[in-house]
Amino acid sequence: MWTRSWLVVISISMNALSAQAGPDQAPEKRFGIEADSKTYPQSTPKETLASLVKAIEAKKIDYVLAQLADPEWVDRRVKETVGGFAALVEESKARLVDDPAAVKRLAKMLADGDWKIETATASVRLKETDSPVLFFRKANGRWYVENRKK
Repeated sequence: MWTRSWLVVISISMNALSAQAGPDQAPEKRFGIEADSKTYPQSTPKETLASLVKAIEAKKIDYVLAQLADPEWVDRRVKETVGGFAALVEESKARLVDDPAAVKRLAKMLADGDWKIETATASVRLKETDSPVLFFRKANGRWYVENRKK
């Protein structure tokens, strides 16, 4: 009897562990948007920045927010934004798509940026000392663009 109880506990524990998303599992669908790691890879911070630039150029701001941006930040902003995810997409579109200089700065960071990459965090900035810094963080095997503005 005692052995059977332990087997049940171990079995339940193994099932719980296998149900958790790991780095080898497909990313979850967020806000109805599937991750597309072939078109927008996120294996490294540089790939994530390249994917960000590509998504902005394609005007896929919904994809940027659902899959490339830090999920914790996006979830918090969706809760704070009247109109939810759709309103946040429109707000972000005004900052990213409607301002051509924004994507040019990001593309310049990708091409000429000074990178600092650690195990789970990274940052890039242009070599000019007053250049803004773009931050990244790694979670569940993917790199995300991190927004540190409060």
